[in-house]
Amino acid sequence: MKIPFFIVDAFAEREFTGNPAGVCLLPHWLPTDTMQAIANENAVAATAFVVPEREAYGLRWFTPLVEEEMCGHATMGAAWVVLNRVEPARSSVVFSSPAGRLEVVRMGDLYTLDLPARPPHPCPSRLDATEIAAPQLRAISNPVPIHQPAHERSSERANNGRAQWRNRHRTLAIGLAQDTLR
Repeated sequence: MKIPFFIVDAFAEREFTGNPAGVCLLPHWLPTDTMQAIANENAVAATAFVVPEREAYGLRWFTPLVEEEMCGHATMGAAWVVLNRVEPARSSVVFSSPAGRLEVVRMGDLYTLDLPARPPHPCPSRLDATEIAAPQLRAISNPVPIHQPAHERSSERANNGRAQWRNRHRTLAIGLAQDTLR
């Protein structure tokens, strides 16, 4: 089966800026492990898989390592593909996704995504920063130390392209975990 594949730079005013997302147009859902393998091979931050349905388009997101519950930039990329390549006469598209119903409206060159709202819930208790960050940091296998010298990172990346992606995202995950503590 040939799968139409696009890379869309979301949140960008020109090529090679913004957040790149892969978009695969499928006639029907493939097995989850097949979509995961495709996302891993694509090696972009997120790959959106889009399937036409009766009232909407089905949408699922995969990073190279896991399926995501929600991905904003890949949703915008999928909307761009549907509204510019699949059905250019339309001005909006509705996706049925694991995060619920998502609608993207096109107005000229601008796209608006209506995100689902989740009600806030109280934290069970006051935790210190190490208790909050520890589960997130444990979930990352073999994290790259933030203080790793640049020459070590560059030689490691030169040896393995996938290591380059994983190292950037491990460091990013650590940065995000620390940012949530502020």
